Amino acid sequence: MAVPWKKVTAVEERRRFVALASVEDGSPIAELARHFGISRKTAYKWIRRYAELGMEGCGERSRAPRRSPTAFPPLVRKRLLKLRKRHPTWGPRKLVHLHSVSYPRAPQPAVATVGRWLAQAGMVRKRWRRSENRFVQTSKMTKARRPNHVWCIDFKGEFKLLNGQYCYPLTITDAKTRFLIACVALPGVHGEPVAEVMERVFETFGLPDIIRSDNGTPFVADGIYGLTRVSAPWVRYGIVHERTRKSSPQDNGGHERFHRTLKESATIPPAAGMLAQQRAFDRFRREYNWKRPHEALGMDTPGSQYSKSRKKKLGKLLAYPAHFYLCRADQLGRVNISGRHFFIGSWASREQLALEEVGHQQYRLYFAFQPLGELSLKKGTVTSYGKKGTAARPKNFDMRHNKSTASRSPPKPPSETTTTMTTRMRKTG
Repeated sequence: MAVPWKKVTAVEERRRFVALASVEDGSPIAELARHFGISRKTAYKWIRRYAELGMEGCGERSRAPRRSPTAFPPLVRKRLLKLRKRHPTWGPRKLVHLHSVSYPRAPQPAVATVGRWLAQAGMVRKRWRRSENRFVQTSKMTKARRPNHVWCIDFKGEFKLLNGQYCYPLTITDAKTRFLIACVALPGVHGEPVAEVMERVFETFGLPDIIRSDNGTPFVADGIYGLTRVSAPWVRYGIVHERTRKSSPQDNGGHERFHRTLKESATIPPAAGMLAQQRAFDRFRREYNWKRPHEALGMDTPGSQYSKSRKKKLGKLLAYPAHFYLCRADQLGRVNISGRHFFIGSWASREQLALEEVGHQQYRLYFAFQPLGELSLKKGTVTSYGKKGTAARPKNFDMRHNKSTASRSPPKPPSETTTTMTTRMRKTG
């Protein structure tokens, strides 16, 4: 039977050498050194260590210097490890920044040094690095250039609380300053609670120029232009609703990355109930906005760079340009023109819309400044500009200051000469 090769380590070789060297009437030290392939100086070194410590002397010793004049005091390391325990999701950069602010006169270690200390203390959890995909399509989302230019809204993935109830966190952040505007624990993704949250946010922080969301419930529906009871008021207030591409979370990458921080800091472990979870979100929001430094902001806190918007809501009555015709949807969200019913959407119930003539018996439908689609009185059809709303840009007119021209009689739609209109269209007055 063949015998496999036996692996021999350097420590085992040293032990065998000192065992042979300690035998009386054995081979001379010089001859043993040549047999093991070492110098006489190395041979006497291991014999001396064996005489002092026995077989333990044959092991490896630490190569760390006995004295290190430039080493950091143990108190600095102790402080940083304590800060890490207080903020378990913070990395070395944030810990070094917080240490420099809290102890400005103490020596400040490098980020790599703090990372090594955390690894030695077992406070680092290794993550798998994903390989870069060079073929990912770049997004055409608006780049935020100032506070309240772009807000990002989304639901973080649901999770179960200790009482068995599911929690759906609704999060809103400012894309420029990373300021966490709202983090609300909701029992579902229904539109009515979300609309109430948005109204409170608008009252507190003002209006943004753009709100970015995905194409899921309750932000987008399958109806004309994809509006819902949540997103329709945004259009009324003059806010552009920007939607990401399908199955492309990278279009809202900063907000998606924020969700990972939220999960690590405020949902693990989950709270006992919805109220307790909301208190955890409130504590996280205070820390995230006013204490936690952000690397994208030059280690400033989001709260130090954010300011409320001065933009306020439009009035209840929308003012359109003089050549537009007004029409109001019924409680079912339908517009009745020349005896034809055009279904706009449940969100349009009792809303004031406007029509702009673009051709023979062809009108473009507006809600506030946003064109939604086209109505054909001849065919009785509605052509939506799409769920993504990319076919038509918002109309550039100020809905607050449009002047009325009541002295001019509005032209009648072409179909009115043959059919009595049940819903009178008129100009802005």
